[in-house]
Amino acid sequence: MSETNYEVLLINPPSQKDHGGRGEFFIPPMGLGYIASYLKQHDVSVDLIDCDAESLFVDYFSPESSQEKNFKEKMASYGPKPPRVIGVGPCTTPFLANSLAVAQAVKRYFPTSFLILGGPHVSTTPPEMAKRMLSIFSYIDGICINEGEVTCWDLVQALRGHACADGVLGLVVRTRNGFSYQPRDLLTSDDLSELPFPNRTLILMHSDKYRLAVRRSFAQITSNQSLLQKYGKNPAFTPIFSSRGCPYGCTFCCSMPTRRTRTPESLVGELKECINRYQIHCFVFYDDLFTTSSPLEIERVRNICNLILSANLEVFWEVELRANVIVSLGRDLLALMNKAGCCTVSIGIEKATDSALEDLSKQLTIRDIRDAIALLRDSGGFIINGTFILGGPTETEDDIQAIIEFSRSLDIDYAAYYPLEIHPGTKVFDKAKSIGLIEDILTPYIEQGRSYPLFINPRLSEDNLKRLQCKAYQDFYMDGRKIESLVSRLGSVYTVYEQYKHFFEHAFIQGIR
Repeated sequence: MSETNYEVLLINPPSQKDHGGRGEFFIPPMGLGYIASYLKQHDVSVDLIDCDAESLFVDYFSPESSQEKNFKEKMASYGPKPPRVIGVGPCTTPFLANSLAVAQAVKRYFPTSFLILGGPHVSTTPPEMAKRMLSIFSYIDGICINEGEVTCWDLVQALRGHACADGVLGLVVRTRNGFSYQPRDLLTSDDLSELPFPNRTLILMHSDKYRLAVRRSFAQITSNQSLLQKYGKNPAFTPIFSSRGCPYGCTFCCSMPTRRTRTPESLVGELKECINRYQIHCFVFYDDLFTTSSPLEIERVRNICNLILSANLEVFWEVELRANVIVSLGRDLLALMNKAGCCTVSIGIEKATDSALEDLSKQLTIRDIRDAIALLRDSGGFIINGTFILGGPTETEDDIQAIIEFSRSLDIDYAAYYPLEIHPGTKVFDKAKSIGLIEDILTPYIEQGRSYPLFINPRLSEDNLKRLQCKAYQDFYMDGRKIESLVSRLGSVYTVYEQYKHFFEHAFIQGIR
């Protein structure tokens, strides 16, 4: 039994469809890490459960199944005194059923705890989605809209004083007359820079699981003998955030539009903490977008790189950039990023024609994409990853085949192909609802066997869409020219073999979604 009575318990629900999961490697829940560190800064006792890393799973459709055994044992370890607050999240659209299953199960063990959900799914169309969920799921006591750090702290203070939770800004709760919700202002850039770094001590209790088998970003480690001996072929890594929000408004994306950035000093301070305290040198920037093309943000990137270099930090990092932003950064700054440790750049390419990009409101052209890739190749030893979206309101099999051929024609090292998903709060959702593809805002996300809906049009069945997705991966990764190019770039047949082995295990054996 646990000897510590925690006032707040944070739970990261499983990002998998069953206890078999996606393998042995998982992404650390840094959003909960931020909430934990903020609460600890205010002397609140906090514990964190990561269902992925601890192999905990609750089946939403069969909650009494044997899969819940580990979860029951975990709950029992907290002893007789319940946490004051239990937070479950991030609640995401593809795995909504998992979040609800965990919430329902934990409420059975701690019925007097105040249970809240938070995350992108419950924060869409505020507060309509939250009200709907509170109406249906009686085991949820409140729903946190948008950022959770200050809202969780305010909730703890209210409950300590035996006050009603309906006065907490940013929280949707039931009242005798219906629901209460008062919006909370988003954190500013200054606020982000002043937040304590996410609590990795709680998270890295499972550090053996927080590794990705031969992560693309870290290929230069596995292909360099001295670095390989120093860090190993599966180096520890951590997500890191330098900003929040994306202003570009793509039709399929549910990212928060309000853009805020951390100072270079704050960000590099976190890099140093990760190196000195946790011996982590590998980072993946999980920002919605690492930088825009504004002069102030471009200067911010330059300052980040200069601070890394002046501190002689040995770091390896991956970012996601828009093609037109890459062009705005220019050759000299891209070379500086590469020198400062940026190994991999991911580009949201999505489609194969200007008109298709315009339909997604990407504010990009095919020329931008080709120019960006050429500029990256000319600016340093970057690994380039391209992402593509298959399907949509009018897309045909021929259109998808054109995307596949276009992706193969580009000078990129890796490609990822995703069916167009329908996320509440997006223009794609509004379109799907207007044509009758989705009638209800919630129930399609918790139907058994279909934890997320795809945008299926009359010209393209779901089976054909998934078949074309598999074909896209096969055509790209079985291309001998791509393999030869990657071996040449990395200088290691072994590294390419390990990466391709890892890819096919995840994309084909465990199934592409």
